[in-house]
Order: sequence, then C-alpha cells, then structure tokens
Amino acid sequence: EKYYSPLKISKTLFNKIFDTNKELYSKKGFENISDLFSGKTIHYDQNSQNTFLDNKNKNEINDLYNIFNWDKSKKICAVFSHNLFDGNYTNGNRLFRDNLTWLRETLKFIKNLDLDINWVIKDHPSDYGHSRISTNTFKEFQNIIGEQDNIKFFPKEINTSTIKEIADCLLTSQGSAGLEYPCFGIPSIIAGDSFYKGFGFTLEPNSKTEYFKIIKNIKKIMDKGLSKSQIDAARTNFYIISELIIVDHSLLFNFDIKRTLSLDNFFEQSIDLLSKYMLEDDIFKKNLKIQLDK
Repeated sequence: EKYYSPLKISKTLFNKIFDTNKELYSKKGFENISDLFSGKTIHYDQNSQNTFLDNKNKNEINDLYNIFNWDKSKKICAVFSHNLFDGNYTNGNRLFRDNLTWLRETLKFIKNLDLDINWVIKDHPSDYGHSRISTNTFKEFQNIIGEQDNIKFFPKEINTSTIKEIADCLLTSQGSAGLEYPCFGIPSIIAGDSFYKGFGFTLEPNSKTEYFKIIKNIKKIMDKGLSKSQIDAARTNFYIISELIIVDHSLLFNFDIKRTLSLDNFFEQSIDLLSKYMLEDDIFKKNLKIQLDK
C-alpha cells in the first residue's frame, strides 16, 4: 500500500471545476498564490509558513544579481531541495530512492553540464534533523558544487519570493514548488509522483534517463514556457487545494507540531473543543459520509 498526500485530488474533481469555469477558478487560484507569495496568507505546510513572510528591501532582485555577479540576460533554473530527513514516502512512486539521492545526482549532473545558463539551489525551510543526520542541502552543495560561477546557493537574507521574478524553470523531486511556480508561468520538472502530478502543467519524466535528458535540453523548455491553458490548470489546482477542499474540523485546531509544543496547552484546548462538540453540526462528518456513500 502506498501513502498519498491528502492534497492529492482526483482528475474527476479537477475536470469538473476546470471545465465549469476555468477563467473564474484560475483567477481565484492566482489570487490565493499571490497572497501566499506576498506574505498575506501562511503556507499550508507548517514547516514552510515563514517562507514568504520576511519583508526585505525592494531591491532584492538587483541584490541577488550583484551577490552572484550574474548577467541578467542569462536564463536561470532554480533547484528546490527538500527536507532530507523527512517526507521521503509521502507521494507514491519516485525516480530516485530518496530526497538525498535525488539532490546528489541532480547536483552532480548540472555541475558538469555545458549549458550557458545559471542555477540557483534553494534549501527547504524545514531542513532540520541535523542532530540525527550528517548532512543537509547546504553541506551537499558545498561538497558537490563548491565554488562555481553559474551555480549558487540561495542566500538566507533574500526573500524566497524573489525566485519567481528571476527563474525561467525549476527542478524539484516532488515538492510544492512544482505546483506553485507554474501558477506564475514557470515550468517545473518533477522526479516522481506528487499531489499535483498528471494535470498537464508539469514535465513528468518516467525514468532517470528521461529526467536527465530533459535537463540537458532545459533551454528549450525555458524558451517555450507554459501555455495559458497550462497556467490556468496550475492556478485552478492551487485554488482547489488551498480553498475548495479545506474543511474546518470542530475537534481540531492549529498547534505547533515541533518539539516546543506545550502538552498542557494542547490537551487543555482539546478538552475544551470536546466539551463544545455537537455531532449534528459536524460538517467534516457530513462530507465524509457523502464520500463514503459514493
């Protein structure tokens, strides 16, 4: 049995929404993704909630080019890494054994790739677990890439949203960036199953050989970009997962999932919700019954 992300929606649901009024739901999706990138809303992944909240100066794009000493006329591909300790089995099939193997093999490949483009490597906001593993994205970058003019590590002092202003394409194993950036017209190449796979707006190689072949020809992908229909599909998908399928649960609440969680506060709030619970008002239960009956 395979575990799939709770954000994975059926093509039946997607087609029903998309075919009903793609212009409307694409617009709603773009509003939601824009609010996320501008810091007006928080990321659905608690480990990524602070990704776009840092307000830096308005010259970040120029600052980034100056830090890297890059020519603005050159194309840029962003590589979005993952939490190397967690999340290796959340999306079904994958081309690489785990996130670390994907990162290492990808970095080794682009290091020796003779293409006239630049690469920026972005670590995951939740790149934690350092006390239990011997590496992280930055260490892998140092060990494999080191000092190379056209491959740089994204600096902490620059807001992550800057990437959508400079990137022409992105690579991710199975991360949410593969959905988020196509909403802005930026093609994404993924390396396995993901909750947004199969909706027509991502490049989805079926083998490692195909994956590296696509990267080798990435300039063609950058030049082609995404069609309006593909962008609409990405934005509609984001609308569905960020709003349409979200249902409040009368027994659940937002809490800190880290080790800093206060158990006393957690159980106090849980008991309070239990005392107020009304079975007949449970919208989640009603919706779940509809799904089970079908």
